[in-house]
Amino acid sequence: MTDLVKSNRAPASDAKYVIGNYNLTQVQLDTALNHGVVKVLTATNVLSPADSGKTIVLNNATGFTTTLPTAVPGMRFRIVLDQLSTDAALKITVASGDCFYGQVVVTSTTADKYDTQIVVKATAVATPTSYDWLIFDNDAQTSGASAGSCLDIVCITALSWMVSGVITTAGNAPSNPTVIYAG
Repeated sequence: MTDLVKSNRAPASDAKYVIGNYNLTQVQLDTALNHGVVKVLTATNVLSPADSGKTIVLNNATGFTTTLPTAVPGMRFRIVLDQLSTDAALKITVASGDCFYGQVVVTSTTADKYDTQIVVKATAVATPTSYDWLIFDNDAQTSGASAGSCLDIVCITALSWMVSGVITTAGNAPSNPTVIYAG
């Protein structure tokens, strides 16, 4: 195993770690070390940069809000829904000024139907308060929250998080999804 050495070449605010011939930032190191780690959440909470790379399981049928840390490029979270939410109460939000963009497919568990929400990065960055929440509601036609639904959230720039995933709804005709929305 290669020893982990903190590099003295970088200022403390931009600390680098050296593994073999690779220089890693703290975000890169946390993301690599947390791969395969599962964190189960059952109540309102705020994730930290040290959670980057973890699979975050939202597990509470009555719902709560999870807040992502301030956007730092390279941070990533896999979000898994583990219980049904029928009251639009499972939500994820970002720090003030940050936004979500990307695509989310909403598919029905009761019919062979689906629809896709696509939010273009330029649109989201231009009006971040219109794209600063994710909402999950199991029986809505515009979102979903069935157990097993999964999203990947990756920080691409200092203000934007790219979302990609498939969620399921008990609704029989998904239409005009609004999983990414204004809170």
